[in-house]
Amino acid sequence: MFQGDIPANDPRTTDELIFLAWNAADDDERWDAVRSLHWRGSHEVLDCATQLTTGQSPSERRLGADILGQLGVPERFLPDQCKSILRVMLTEGEDAGVLKSVLIALSNQNDIDAIPQVVKFSMHPDSDVRYASVHALSGHEVPRAIETLIQLSNDTCDQVRDWAIVRHRSAPSRVKSSSPTSGSPAVGPMPLYCER
Repeated sequence: MFQGDIPANDPRTTDELIFLAWNAADDDERWDAVRSLHWRGSHEVLDCATQLTTGQSPSERRLGADILGQLGVPERFLPDQCKSILRVMLTEGEDAGVLKSVLIALSNQNDIDAIPQVVKFSMHPDSDVRYASVHALSGHEVPRAIETLIQLSNDTCDQVRDWAIVRHRSAPSRVKSSSPTSGSPAVGPMPLYCER
């Protein structure tokens, strides 16, 4: 694990960081390597992440999406290209873990053009995918995104429902068409705990 305080100063090569993220013993170790790749934001990292997004295993594709979601810190590196690659990954038959990573990545990229695709996953059977779709729909002054957040505010999973309510309430009032009807929103980050 890199012990420096700024990931931009990480001396490990891109290949080493990807190998470490791929083989990490835990999430902290994995995200330590991914954060360093985010800060690096280069054509080399973009090319490696793009290759990962078409990998045979879901864990490869997840890693590619996780890298592309925040490539370039503090300024995004080729964001339009990253968004385009991520949108291609949103397919119906994809692994739920990969879809979650892609949707969170699109949220981090603030991709308004992905909303029509994201809406399709708001009714996914896996609650983690629906939760990630809440984040990908949030912050956009687009009626379709707001309407879908309203629908998700009645989700059977507490985490999805609560975050949809929080995100809907924080949306600009001029695009709200109605109010969520269930419960009070939870405050702070919530663990993933719903049944799939």
